[in-house]
Amino acid sequence: MINLTKASDGPITFTIAGKEGSLFGGLDGDLNKLFDREMAASTAAILNRLRTTYLAEQDPAGAPWIPSRSGIARRKRGGTGTLFDSGRLFRSIQLATLPNLGEASIFTDVPYANKHNLGTDGMVKREFLAITPEHASMALSIFEKKVQEIISAQN
Repeated sequence: MINLTKASDGPITFTIAGKEGSLFGGLDGDLNKLFDREMAASTAAILNRLRTTYLAEQDPAGAPWIPSRSGIARRKRGGTGTLFDSGRLFRSIQLATLPNLGEASIFTDVPYANKHNLGTDGMVKREFLAITPEHASMALSIFEKKVQEIISAQN
């Protein structure tokens, strides 16, 4: 989750998945639109990383999943691997931003996603939807750079 605030005549402060940062400088124009746009770009980078590790059959930190028997069989036939029978779960991983609230979420609406992600109901845990400290640092870096570019362009 990304949260952003701007105190009058003070710094822009933000938190991305528990990592905090702040920027100083005046911004002209609609600050909410800036936050929404740059927050979406930062969160999209995390989404891209999560999808990449999913396709590599790894958890968000890069540790390999335990292969499923059906995934191994599909690969032998030239198909897809673990957690990719129909592709529904992979395609369901989405990004949503809440305009003017300074929040973004990466989520899935597939009912069986948590069983795989958390390893419940007898499923083997194959985590695919978690934000690591590296993800948070990457998003924070992207956000800081973009906002600094905007501030520099206005001065």
